[in-house]
Amino acid sequence: MCKIMDNALSTLKNIYLHKGKYFASSIFSAAGTFFYMVAIVNAVKDNSLNSIISMCIATFLGSYLPAKLVERMEKDKLYVYDITTNTFEEGLSLIDEIKNLDIPFKSYTTYNNNLDKVIGVKVFCNTKAESALIKETINHDFKYHAYIAKDY
Repeated sequence: MCKIMDNALSTLKNIYLHKGKYFASSIFSAAGTFFYMVAIVNAVKDNSLNSIISMCIATFLGSYLPAKLVERMEKDKLYVYDITTNTFEEGLSLIDEIKNLDIPFKSYTTYNNNLDKVIGVKVFCNTKAESALIKETINHDFKYHAYIAKDY
């Protein structure tokens, strides 16, 4: 149980460190060290194969479960797709498809490498489901860049 707590707190430490929450990260690190020390003392007392296997299982669970829990607790992010079509007509067609999906977007005219006038579309997806719909809608020949905007 101590090894699960050690790994869980270490995982939370890394997640919060990545988010820039340094104080919470330090608290998790200090608490994890306590459980790590208790686990090591117990492991020295019992160095059987069962003890080693249980430590490995505890390491897996302590790393996997907190990360999944934090992922479920996070609010949806804003997924942004910046798409450039190959022709103006393809751009108009893409705009019609996105309108039918009822997903917010912003379109603009731009120029490709050949200096042909084409349409660019910036699509704002509020959920992973909307993001998946846009991925299915984008022609594989289009150039696009997808990114996750900061939490909103």
